[in-house]
Amino acid sequence: MLATCHSPREVAYVYNRRYRIPAELFHHQAFYLTGDALGAIEMPHELGKRVWSAIDRRFATPIIRHARAGSPWIYVVGPNQGHVRSRALAALKSQEGRVVPARTRVWLPMSDHQTGWTWHSQPSREEDAVPSRTRLLHTVLNIVDPDPVSVRTVR
Repeated sequence: MLATCHSPREVAYVYNRRYRIPAELFHHQAFYLTGDALGAIEMPHELGKRVWSAIDRRFATPIIRHARAGSPWIYVVGPNQGHVRSRALAALKSQEGRVVPARTRVWLPMSDHQTGWTWHSQPSREEDAVPSRTRLLHTVLNIVDPDPVSVRTVR
């Protein structure tokens, strides 16, 4: 993914042009700022693995993690699509996860090496290549509180 990049500027260029992630640089490290169009959901490693096992793999789901064991997983997400149930946010918080606040830096991997920040699941070049916040939050709810009557399926 980043093997041909020789500088931080090239890494940021690849994220911007190829993957439509609005990367900026701060002290030679790529990041994006969370906002309405592109956000992030952070969750503990174990919950991140459970969500990864439960999501529909036909859709790209970019996930950033740190190589350090037990570090949180960061799911890159798009805007809400439909109503987010308050129970979904509560389920995420009950597992010590969070929706990353707007205007927060999310650090991006700078190489394909499995050290430091790395991609667990790489972004896709396709349009709409990130899951909606709604879909990911409802997946968390379905894992934490699998009451089929209370969970509405969201694509």
